[in-house]
Amino acid sequence: MLGLDLKVVRGWWSEHQYYQAYFEMVAVGLLPVVFVGISHEPLSLYGFQRKGVLKSIVCSLSVVAIFYLKSFLATGQWIGYASFNTVVNPPWNFFHVLWGIFSNGPLEVFFFIWLVTKSDQILQGGTKILSTGFLGTTLLFGLLHIITTQSLVNALNVFVIFFFLGLIYKWSRNIYGPILGWTLINGMVWAYIELSGIIQ
Repeated sequence: MLGLDLKVVRGWWSEHQYYQAYFEMVAVGLLPVVFVGISHEPLSLYGFQRKGVLKSIVCSLSVVAIFYLKSFLATGQWIGYASFNTVVNPPWNFFHVLWGIFSNGPLEVFFFIWLVTKSDQILQGGTKILSTGFLGTTLLFGLLHIITTQSLVNALNVFVIFFFLGLIYKWSRNIYGPILGWTLINGMVWAYIELSGIIQ
């Protein structure tokens, strides 16, 4: 449509994959933020509250520890991630890193929790922990990662992780633990941290 050679576009994208965070922010992240803003819903509806924060964080860190241990036993590494294999000079690398961590960590969890909450409202799941809205959203979220990552194993991992983090959210009614847990587990977050030069 823009008169660009598809090969040129693919080549540029493969060298600038860290721009994925911007795409994710627009395609996924802004949707619930806009709807919550327009409807003036209280953020506590989505777990942004002090109540339950300790049990939410402790349980989520337990999921992180189990995931890291599983990864270490399987691969010898605590966390596996695909490197961007590129160098971005300061200060832009830190800008991309902050944007990437935010969009692939907290914003992705908020998007998931927003979908669970809205699905529960539509399907009248109420406060049940294993509600239809929660189970359906978790399954769809996992399946979506088959498309976005082209990996069945990755999609299965995402499904399992979000199932447990979602259970923690549904039980504690607090989002902070799942946000912390997913940010520490998500391989894309670690790829962005590597981009900063903090880890090699």
